[in-house]
Amino acid sequence: MNVASLSLRAFRNYRRLDLDFATGVHLFVGANGQGKTNLLEAVYLLSAGSSFRAMRPECLVQHGESLAEVTAMVSEQGQDTQLAFRFGRGLRAARVDETPCRRLSDFVGHLSCVIFSAEDLALISGPPALRRRFLDRIIFGLHSEYLGIARGFSQVLRQRNALLRKLSTTTSPSAESEAFLDAWDEPYIAAAVRVLALRWEVFARLADAVCALHEQISGDVDSLRLSYRASAGAASSAPTEDALRGSLETALRRRRAEEKSRGATLVGPHRDDLAIVLAGREAASHASRGQIKGIVLALKLAEMELYRRYHDRRPVLLVDDVAAEFDRTRSERLFELMAWADQAFVTATSDEVVPRIGARYQVYHVESGSVERRA
Repeated sequence: MNVASLSLRAFRNYRRLDLDFATGVHLFVGANGQGKTNLLEAVYLLSAGSSFRAMRPECLVQHGESLAEVTAMVSEQGQDTQLAFRFGRGLRAARVDETPCRRLSDFVGHLSCVIFSAEDLALISGPPALRRRFLDRIIFGLHSEYLGIARGFSQVLRQRNALLRKLSTTTSPSAESEAFLDAWDEPYIAAAVRVLALRWEVFARLADAVCALHEQISGDVDSLRLSYRASAGAASSAPTEDALRGSLETALRRRRAEEKSRGATLVGPHRDDLAIVLAGREAASHASRGQIKGIVLALKLAEMELYRRYHDRRPVLLVDDVAAEFDRTRSERLFELMAWADQAFVTATSDEVVPRIGARYQVYHVESGSVERRA
């Protein structure tokens, strides 16, 4: 799989840009703030329908413009597919080969991307939301239906939280309010189980791949272990939907009084976490910065491996100024990863990384929203 062409209109600091790409590594070099990461963001937008910077699409529109559009031709096994995403305030319109997509899930999945940026180093020591987002992003790429499932859960969660907030401000909740909350438990549990079933399926495969790859990358004798930390309580490594439902029902009953007091749902996928343990201790508090980099690299390698297993395709790799964060050994492993991918887009502040790429590459100079291909 590769991006054969990319066109930007009023996107970030690019008023108009048209680029053609072959397979291999494409290195965008320039000072900070010139628009290198914006190029990776545009490619990722066509993959996920959202920015990896967690911004609303309308925030990506160039200042002074009302609409922006990102278009690409994606090639896979001799077949070309045109993807287009047009957006602005109050507008999000996606097309596949000129056919409008009624739902975002109809658009997502035609282009597979794995993004690796310096911000990913916070996966280990950052808040649980980062690790949940990392896992969910992988699932979006593997199961197109997960987007609708996750949105359905978020909608039910918002409605249940609204009721809990109302109960938290009431001195003596009525029997009717209590019955209303009881009635919301069933749709909430059903929506949560759908999310958790896919999370557990993908997490089990991810954990196995990460641990094996970490040993290869770091040569570290200290074992790495990942576990899914469920807010509903302990679960087996492969819980059934009935088991997930039972644990949620029990946990919700146990924490009902606390939820009403705090005005929020305290049990469910939105409260779960991934536990990352190195040599028997929490990596977030005990791993060195070098060890953290090795774990994150293993996570990204595992993400690519899952794409290969599920879809029999190699996703496009997006690497945003990460090489500067790694020592020589881990940097060399990262560049081996670039060679493994059919296509990689890489940003850097200098071209000194070129001798380490070890694959067919093209260098571009980026300055003030202008991209110049070097001979």
